[in-house]
Amino acid sequence: MDDLQQPLSEVVAAGLIAADEVGFSSIALPTIRMGVMLGVVENTVEEALDEMLLGVQKFLDSKPECVESITFVVYDDSETEKKLRDKMASAA
Repeated sequence: MDDLQQPLSEVVAAGLIAADEVGFSSIALPTIRMGVMLGVVENTVEEALDEMLLGVQKFLDSKPECVESITFVVYDDSETEKKLRDKMASAA
C-alpha cells in the first residue's frame, strides 16, 4: 500500500517482492504517483519514473525466484510511455 510516506522505489520493490513470495510469474506494474498524484511527493514524471525503475532494480537485486516478467502499464499517456521507454533503453 502506498501511504505516500515511503520513497516510491521502496513501495515498488516491496510490492514486487510480495508478488514473488506468493509465486506470481508475471506482474503488471502501473505508473503510480502520476496524474492527479504528481507533485504530492515526486515533482515530475521523470522523478517518479526514476523512482519506479530504482524499485524494480532493487527487486531484481533481491534475486527473485518466481517472477519472469514485469509489464509497465501506462494509461493513455504517450509522453510518459516514451519517457519510460527512453529511460529503460538508457539503463540497459
